[in-house]
Amino acid sequence: MKNILILGAGKSSTVLIKYLSNLSEKFNLKIKVAALDVSYFFSNPLNNVLPIELDINNLDQLKRNMMDVSLVVSMLPNFMHFKIAKICSNIGKNLITASYLTSEIKKLHTDFIKKNAFLLMEMGLDPGIDHMSAMKIIHKLGKDYNLKSFESYTGGLLTPNSKLYNPWNYKFTWNSKNVVLAGSQGAIYLENKKKVKLSYDEIFNKINLIEIPQLGIFEGYANRDSIKYLDIYNLKNIDTLFRGTLRNKGFSSAWNLLVKLGLTDDKTSINQSFNMTYNNFLRSKVFKNKKEDIYQLISSKFNIKKNSLEVQCLDWLELFSNKLIKIKNGTYADILEYILSKKWNMKKNETDRVVMVHRFKYFKNKKLRNLVSYFHIDGKNQIETAMAQTVGLPIGIFIKLFLMNKINLKGIHLPVKEEIYNPILKELKTFGIDFKEVNY
Repeated sequence: MKNILILGAGKSSTVLIKYLSNLSEKFNLKIKVAALDVSYFFSNPLNNVLPIELDINNLDQLKRNMMDVSLVVSMLPNFMHFKIAKICSNIGKNLITASYLTSEIKKLHTDFIKKNAFLLMEMGLDPGIDHMSAMKIIHKLGKDYNLKSFESYTGGLLTPNSKLYNPWNYKFTWNSKNVVLAGSQGAIYLENKKKVKLSYDEIFNKINLIEIPQLGIFEGYANRDSIKYLDIYNLKNIDTLFRGTLRNKGFSSAWNLLVKLGLTDDKTSINQSFNMTYNNFLRSKVFKNKKEDIYQLISSKFNIKKNSLEVQCLDWLELFSNKLIKIKNGTYADILEYILSKKWNMKKNETDRVVMVHRFKYFKNKKLRNLVSYFHIDGKNQIETAMAQTVGLPIGIFIKLFLMNKINLKGIHLPVKEEIYNPILKELKTFGIDFKEVNY
């Protein structure tokens, strides 16, 4: 029997674990699921899935659970992956994550090779499906055409079927802290052969309007470091390379107001936050000790009308109210996440939607052409969400290829090779993750 260890039992793990459970008889497979809270899998048992209560910081217990497995999957927060990768590189265990490859982890490449093992990172939705679907087109266009521009956007959104008023047109569909801190490290991309750097304060001001066939118009803002993909995608001669995040129209200006108010600050703590009112929290960074009407203060300082969409969004979150905060000594970002969770957690009758689009410009017969490649998928329910499907299924399909002895990797890799992305994209189609293309 082959053993696989999955670290983390959160929202993005459920579809992956169910997929592997369905394969377990065929491949004589046992799936160990280790996390602090594995209660879901105790109350919803799956074939050949063994839940294990485990504190990831208990390194001895973690190593013991790794020793009898052929592959480890980390679905933990990205800051924990170096610790996991270091252990796997030391004891020679294959590892997969859906998170970004960092410069720190990259240094372990030789260690994995020496131990005859691999680490595959950026193997989820974004990063993950975006790489694989983009590379398939880039490899095709690169053979015959002069590719000039590539833009890629992904969004975890709500399905547009909720009848409940929500001016943000958004709720949490994945890790809430990552949403709160999105853009906080700034962004860099290539535009007309020039590197463009955006600070945190600039990201939500510089928005691209993205029209996707059949789906409508979205906002796209820059996501992290696009420049590093010049080498990864082998696009060194391209003029424009931009990777971004999708939101529904109106979101970015409202979120930008929260940034300007200092409420997304994850470094500064409020030492006496318990029983602070929402209103006082709203005032506490920019308008500290000012007694004037908060609507007027915001309107004057940021030059926005009192009935603007931005103010409506803050009002909908009840930030002008005297409701009390019930967490102690959190950072501004922690408290904002707490407030958002009261309004942004999806209700039972709501489902999520994932949207991805790639936009290419290239020369064909000396004429500039455009290609748009896109897909969307809706969640089935609160467990098999669109986010869980698009993060979990690529990992699961790769593991199936591994079990079929079709993977021959050593060292650290991203899913940009044809032998990885072709079979995975093919099977993803059977789950409704099917890209459509429009040329013009």
